[in-house]
Amino acid sequence: MISLRRTQHPVGQGFFHTAELGLHGGSSPWFRWLYDCGEYRSHHDARDREIGSVIRDWGVGGAVDVAFISHADSDHINGFEGLFLSGKGLKPRAIMMPQITAIERLVSWCAAVEEGGVTSAFYDAFIANPRRAIASAFGDVQVIEVVPRGDENFSNFDDAPIDVASDGLPAWRVVGPAGDDQSGRPVIQSGSQIRVQAAWTSGYPWVLVPHVAAEITGLRKDFIKALAAGMKISERRLEERIHDPLYVASLLKTQGTKLRAAYRDASPSVNATTLSLYAGPVEEMNGRHQIHYGGRRIRPTERSGRIGWLGTGDAELTGDRLQDFLDVFDQYFLYVKTVTTPHHGSARNRVPALWEALGPDVTAISAADPPKKWNHPSTVVLHDLARHGIMHLIVSSAPRSRVDEFVHYN
Repeated sequence: MISLRRTQHPVGQGFFHTAELGLHGGSSPWFRWLYDCGEYRSHHDARDREIGSVIRDWGVGGAVDVAFISHADSDHINGFEGLFLSGKGLKPRAIMMPQITAIERLVSWCAAVEEGGVTSAFYDAFIANPRRAIASAFGDVQVIEVVPRGDENFSNFDDAPIDVASDGLPAWRVVGPAGDDQSGRPVIQSGSQIRVQAAWTSGYPWVLVPHVAAEITGLRKDFIKALAAGMKISERRLEERIHDPLYVASLLKTQGTKLRAAYRDASPSVNATTLSLYAGPVEEMNGRHQIHYGGRRIRPTERSGRIGWLGTGDAELTGDRLQDFLDVFDQYFLYVKTVTTPHHGSARNRVPALWEALGPDVTAISAADPPKKWNHPSTVVLHDLARHGIMHLIVSSAPRSRVDEFVHYN
């Protein structure tokens, strides 16, 4: 039997998605994961309310098998500190995230300060050195970074699986191109599968597939140029030093004004490298699916092979990046039931090709309190969804906007 519960939490202009998967014939443990946890400053009460709800449901010290960080923007990450608070929160076994350059992390920090996000000692430490910040805040947790397909910086990939220890079933492993970076830290290639092992079979009926596209190089050039000019040093000198975590930490402490000025100058080219995620079956499963919006079932119970979920974070899906995204996820589109709109439904992240590929049987979700400043979700995205006959739900900070999904399969 397969049981699945997943929730898009109402945290306002932010993101927080949790899921529990039971692959069992009895009372075997749940496999639990989450995708991002954060909000912008005006919605911290809603964020903390939802964090408290999950901790009460899963229990203090309850295991999270995999926590995904899609990118370094504050509204997707500033809830992790409270969610995994030692002695009061949950316990992550592994954290998976894209390998984010120091420049992109600094841009995310600037966006948090400039656009009303929340910063903290943990967030500043994460911007300077993500792995060290995670280890300091959350203790012994495995961190696995995802790199783009064909990344020439990682030539030591092979197909040996990364096994992740579990206290019980279901167990899981990463299968796909994997290796170590220059510092000997584990990395996997975009499109690899996290396969969840059922207690009653040797097969892997459920997978989680992370995808990361190549860095947007215009961001690096424009931001470096603006920051070097503001600090009155050469771009080459800045490029040499920007990879040192201690130097990045010093910039946050002493050069905040110049960082923000460089961000404003480079902002037309700013968009973050994002980890997108498919979580669902790899074969026709014909599960019974229910979706509730604000506690009310909004669709009849469906018996359908479409029971998967696709999270897009703030992905910018244009040109080669879109094609890479489609190449990785095309084989799973048949099973997707719910999908998040890229960047909260931003017009800049409009992607009609995605809705064309998925078809009308999916439900699209935008996590957004729609202030005039961002205009999320945008009118053009709403029109795209309507043209393709796709039902659209907005998850805001209001509890009645929470989306819960339930899947049962015998």
